[in-house]
Amino acid sequence: MRSLTKYKKGFTLIELLVVIAIISLLASTVLVSLNEARAKARDARRLQEIKQIQTALEVFHINHGYYPNEGNCDGSICASTCWCWDDLTHGDSYLYKDLRNEDLLSVLPKDPINNANYRYQYEPGCHIDGKAQYYDLRVKLETTGKWYVLTNGIPTDSPQCDSSW
Repeated sequence: MRSLTKYKKGFTLIELLVVIAIISLLASTVLVSLNEARAKARDARRLQEIKQIQTALEVFHINHGYYPNEGNCDGSICASTCWCWDDLTHGDSYLYKDLRNEDLLSVLPKDPINNANYRYQYEPGCHIDGKAQYYDLRVKLETTGKWYVLTNGIPTDSPQCDSSW
């Protein structure tokens, strides 16, 4: 006698949907991890490039006795509550021109994202006879969402003026 029930080999629709859901979950986890790793890599590049700018600034200071002016506005860290930044994202930056003319910086460092939120910024201050004796250099880090600030080469939590941030 033959069996009345026929067995078909294969997967049910529910089983396939469960497998697809598991694969999707794993793929999204991998993508999130990959994006975090990319952000960390961009932050590492930012810190390395800001150190290059810092080194060039210190050599400029040794050679001249002052730091380069930004040229865009007369913002003194000592004399005013706020000031503007020399944005290093374009080739006509005053700071870049000064450092390039001294052969201290051959290539303009650009933030890996290089937009309004992520860029390198420089502000000289404490001008004596028009010559900067002080500077803040900053870059925003992706992983923390905070600014990394160097004040005369020393990492600080914030620059001298924070109301324009």
